[in-house]
Amino acid sequence: KIAIHFSEPMLTDKLMNKNTYLFSHALQIDTITSIANDWRTVYVSLSDSLVPEIIYTLTVTDTLFDCVGNVVSSQSFVSFGYAMPPMGNDVIINEVLFNPKEGGVDFVEIYNRSDRIIDLRFLRLSTYKNDGSMDTGKIVSPSGTQLFPQQYMVLTTQPDIVQEHYYCPHPENFISMTSFPSYFNTQGTVILLRDLEIIDLFMYHESMHYPLLKSTEGVSLERINFERKTQDNFNWHSAASTVGYATPGYKNSSYSDNIKEISYFEVYPELFSPDNDGYNDNVNIAYSFPQPGYRASIYVYNVTGKRLQTLVNNQLLDTEGYFVWDGIIEGNVKATVGTYIFLIEYWNLDGKVERVKKTCTLAIKFK
Repeated sequence: KIAIHFSEPMLTDKLMNKNTYLFSHALQIDTITSIANDWRTVYVSLSDSLVPEIIYTLTVTDTLFDCVGNVVSSQSFVSFGYAMPPMGNDVIINEVLFNPKEGGVDFVEIYNRSDRIIDLRFLRLSTYKNDGSMDTGKIVSPSGTQLFPQQYMVLTTQPDIVQEHYYCPHPENFISMTSFPSYFNTQGTVILLRDLEIIDLFMYHESMHYPLLKSTEGVSLERINFERKTQDNFNWHSAASTVGYATPGYKNSSYSDNIKEISYFEVYPELFSPDNDGYNDNVNIAYSFPQPGYRASIYVYNVTGKRLQTLVNNQLLDTEGYFVWDGIIEGNVKATVGTYIFLIEYWNLDGKVERVKKTCTLAIKFK
């Protein structure tokens, strides 16, 4: 059984006609059982069960009218499917605006990285209380919203304000929540819950922003890659100035899909320009070890041999991971144009220290 929802009360003369609707994948209507009292919802029984992971299409084959005469044109369509509750890491936190500009509102963008359609009525948006306990959270979509594979969705209390302040090419990728957790302007925790099970968690801090920004007000933090861990500071970056400092409802300006498996250490891109324009703003230092237990320190040098920054100091590593350099050196200043050397020292429990050098080039765009 499915329910077909309209945004306005409808004239009912054609709503009970099975020929008004056409489903994809040879799906047929058995009976149209009823129309809701508000004239906005039609309840339909299907002749076959929906198959999970298939995206169906419902097309209106006749011209429909709402109660004031507005038209729902023939061949209007909507996609749907058999939606499932989210499992761990099906839905991830992808972008957070926690310090909005004057007159603005917070938003949290989520992303479906699974191959399943997710029913957002099972999802709650939460945080930690002042006493350290976890809040029960706010229901994202009480009546249900289907989040399709590889789809973005923006959660906020006032979508119209977010769409007024930022470029939003997909206004359909917004959910208006009646209430929102309190996310402080300097630091806090964004939590996605299914019941009381944590689906994803992101502890943010204003220091995670690009350090040369004049102000972080109205600037969102964007996730760099879906496959990297959420709680990895190197997996987040300020949204680029070229997109207006946020990308609600579509691909992040900081996104990078270069996560290929490597042996030990690799640096990419070799040429980067940390100007916060959304293109090669950071240089990645990726690593991969055959077993856990390695530690590493990473230092940044210029070509004259002067140490400029300690990027990592005696840090215990996962078997695979990434570090990011944004071109900032000690003193919180931007490095000048030129070639830089990463001296990487790493060792395991045996205590044998290995050293490797990798290079990158910092460039600027000429106007």
